[in-house]
Amino acid sequence: AKMGKEFVSGAYELVSDKKVSQCIFNTMEQFARYGFNKSHAVCYSYLAYQTAYLKAHYPAEFMAATMTSEMGNSDRIVFFINECRSMNIEVLPPDVNISIARFSVVDEKIQFGLGAIKNVGLGAIESIVQAREKDGPFKTLFDFTQRIDLRAANKKVLESLVKCGAMDSLEGNRNQLYQAIETAVIYSNNLAKEQAKNQVSLFEGDDMQDSMMPTLEALEDWDSEKKLALEKELLGFYISGHPLDPYRVEIRSFSTHTINEIEELKNDSMQVSVCGMVSAEKIIYDRRNRPMCFITLENFSGAIECLAFADTYAQYRDFIKTDSIIVVQGKISAREEEKPKILVDRVLDLKDAWHEMPKGFYINFEIEKLQNDANSRLNQVLRANPGSCRLYFQIKLDDDNKQLYLSRKYKIRPNQDFLNRVGELVGTDNVWVDACPKFSKK
Repeated sequence: AKMGKEFVSGAYELVSDKKVSQCIFNTMEQFARYGFNKSHAVCYSYLAYQTAYLKAHYPAEFMAATMTSEMGNSDRIVFFINECRSMNIEVLPPDVNISIARFSVVDEKIQFGLGAIKNVGLGAIESIVQAREKDGPFKTLFDFTQRIDLRAANKKVLESLVKCGAMDSLEGNRNQLYQAIETAVIYSNNLAKEQAKNQVSLFEGDDMQDSMMPTLEALEDWDSEKKLALEKELLGFYISGHPLDPYRVEIRSFSTHTINEIEELKNDSMQVSVCGMVSAEKIIYDRRNRPMCFITLENFSGAIECLAFADTYAQYRDFIKTDSIIVVQGKISAREEEKPKILVDRVLDLKDAWHEMPKGFYINFEIEKLQNDANSRLNQVLRANPGSCRLYFQIKLDDDNKQLYLSRKYKIRPNQDFLNRVGELVGTDNVWVDACPKFSKK
């Protein structure tokens, strides 16, 4: 009561409204029954300070531990890999010659944990690590199967390790290794049986064993698309690359929010624009038997479900195809018990998005590189793409000083080809687009 009187008296001097002052205090007093529990607040503030300190002073170790704690949640791992990228921490793919069960730090880089690979259990990982620590790195698939416990690491485990790239440090490409798995298992089992019979004369010395060891079949490696698809299958995301790598500028420019931001904000009815790849589509029918579509839209920051009702789906169904790159615009539907989804108002393909959304095209230069052959070729590219979009040059004078200039000479027509040609001359990191979505007013 004493604090209430003091607060209301002091607040009244500021707002000149006793009713408002009392209302503010009553709200605070009610919330303080839990929200300002001192022991609770102290614990959380102490924990927050510790984690902030670790992230600031031991960033790689902190992120490795955080990723290990979320090992079973691929969406969270994607989020943390993007966080590592923003912190300039490299995340290396899984490797049977380096990785352990959890995410670890090697030379200030994060080594992917074998425990995050589907179908690879702790028993198999312990066998791999023990064999590696005892006799050194594995050289070939046959050396690998010969030295580990195949009861713990069966054929399915070996297939998973090959498919996700964890055996890329061994001799041969992924296709060769995958096709040789059965041969390697048979060879190692037969070798173990002979050794168990003490028939040492058959395998005297390493030279004899090496001469009997099978060889890999001469096969072309899997293409990039298949490699990435198998990584996604086994890890839950892409690790050695991403199908959307050529579209990084579009995803950054044509999206008002990252998918992670949408999930964290949970701002119901907020209008958003998100660029990404359709990874799945599911057709259902409304009460009038009209098709509507649930769309899984994916980009570097995760995946989100989008719902196109019948009228919207009928208008944009030609764009909504698995593996197509689109821009989805709509409103967030955020219910407490569900993950947020986007209720679709509009869908643009990249051609339409490039035509409609850019307001400005930006090119970054370092001042000492202005006068060179690339500058002349850049002028040729700019002249060849006249349009109505404003062009800006950002000149880097030194580490701390940059100046932005609006081109009076050029207005351009940006598109994917133009972006690629400019990126080849100045680097893709030195090109970006300022874009503005035109949201539906309905």
